[in-house]
Amino acid sequence: MQVHFELPDDFAQLLQATWHDNLAHYARERLVMEACRDGLLTKKDVGDLLGVDRFAVEALCKKYQISDYTLADFHRDGDTVYSVRIRAAMYRLTGKCCDQCAKAA
Repeated sequence: MQVHFELPDDFAQLLQATWHDNLAHYARERLVMEACRDGLLTKKDVGDLLGVDRFAVEALCKKYQISDYTLADFHRDGDTVYSVRIRAAMYRLTGKCCDQCAKAA
């Protein structure tokens, strides 16, 4: 599929002066990364469409500030840290980290 659109001449000249012959590359990259941000493409899709490996995809995600680490992930990680800290405190006090360990002993 080819996409064509019009830009004001002064803006088109600015883009051409800045990106030279790479204008199509920059436009394609940005469109693909925005589709990734919106959840339309996976990271594998991004790599396939842009012809880059997974390390380059991760670099592009960093460049465009795209993260698949969600607020739910953050809360789940917080719950895990809390659980580990409780078990560590129990172990320091009792020598056992949880009820299952106490039953096994």
